[in-house]
Amino acid sequence: MEAQRNNMTDPVYAFGSVTSTKEFKDKLERISRVKSHDGTFLSFNVNELRASIEWAMLGHEKDVSSDLILQEVINTIFDGISSREIADALIMATSSFIEKDPAYNYVAAQLLLKKLFKEVTGTTIRSAAYDRLYRQSFINSIKEGVQEGGLDKRLLEFDLERLAAGLLLERDSYFEYMGLKTLNERYFNKIETKRMELPQTFWMRVAMGVSLNESNKTDVALKFYELISSMRYMPSTPTLLHGGMSRPQLSSCFLTTVEDDLKHIFKCLGDNAQLSKWSGGVANDWTNLRATGAMIKTIKTESQGVIPFLKIANDVTAAINRSGSRRGATCVYLEVWHLDYEDFLDLRRNTGDERRRTHDINTASWIPDLFMKRLLNDEEWTFFSPEEVSDLHDLYGKAFEVRYAHYEKMAARGEIKKFKKIQATMLWRK
Repeated sequence: MEAQRNNMTDPVYAFGSVTSTKEFKDKLERISRVKSHDGTFLSFNVNELRASIEWAMLGHEKDVSSDLILQEVINTIFDGISSREIADALIMATSSFIEKDPAYNYVAAQLLLKKLFKEVTGTTIRSAAYDRLYRQSFINSIKEGVQEGGLDKRLLEFDLERLAAGLLLERDSYFEYMGLKTLNERYFNKIETKRMELPQTFWMRVAMGVSLNESNKTDVALKFYELISSMRYMPSTPTLLHGGMSRPQLSSCFLTTVEDDLKHIFKCLGDNAQLSKWSGGVANDWTNLRATGAMIKTIKTESQGVIPFLKIANDVTAAINRSGSRRGATCVYLEVWHLDYEDFLDLRRNTGDERRRTHDINTASWIPDLFMKRLLNDEEWTFFSPEEVSDLHDLYGKAFEVRYAHYEKMAARGEIKKFKKIQATMLWRK
């Protein structure tokens, strides 16, 4: 089917029954000019538009109506529209019918691929040149990317001709519209505003990026390319974004524990910013921070607890745009025995003091088995401030249960100053 599609040379098609209505013809007559990429105006040819639709729907003719798509496009375009805007209108018109039939998903993807091919290679998808131009665009994207400084210069150590020959162009048909659209908007490498990659070019660049340190790197890249281009395995977002780049940050998630020290708190916030910048998802353990009202001996004043620092962590996350492609992602963790835990549960609420709300980060609870036992038995649960139970956060299992019960006895004797009791069932409801 792909070979058939690439052998089509934009034949001329007659109007179908749907598009022969008077309203359609009246609209069509008002569109006479198209603005080309160099600023000149050309005559609008509806048959070329229909030819693009027929090309994209090859293999889906029984499920897709070219008349329906064409009518939708004509309703949205105008006289003097640019050729690029027509391509966008064609894609959007087709995608609007996806809920009508899933086949429109693949047709929209093919139209987007056609647009991308023109942007990357400077020419349309044609039969004889298509294969050669696609493979050459891969070699060009690597060489120009290295020259521009965005790609790792070690990519030039690969056998580029062999890798180009190994591209499986027919796998472009695996994409549905949203998948290809997402790759186009977030992942394909660009030099300034010009996209340099097509889908198989992109897969190969990622495969090269994870094969840089292999002794037989070209062989390994081909094997890895086979795996990901078939979509049997998909690397995480940072690997897809940065594979082969001059700053190859390939890891997805970074876990940190924040200590109860002002200098370390702000170091961790700075780390969050840097990790988010390079597309890392961040998870912070904040349980070590002393609770609200606990004494800070060095300045002889009471602490405001963990919540104000979580607000700062939220704002850091909101401020960082990960690799220019998506928002930052941070999750903050607190154990269920922390004295500020009830306020922690309110962080994502849409009401209350906005200075104590975090709408841009996720929250996660660490709940030990002991709490669930207390819940099932409808018993009390005790909150502590970490500086008075400093080893509790590092314990788990039976050791945690023994130590937790020990601290409850100390609190009952007045040997622990900051604590609070609550019915486990009430806390569970919160």
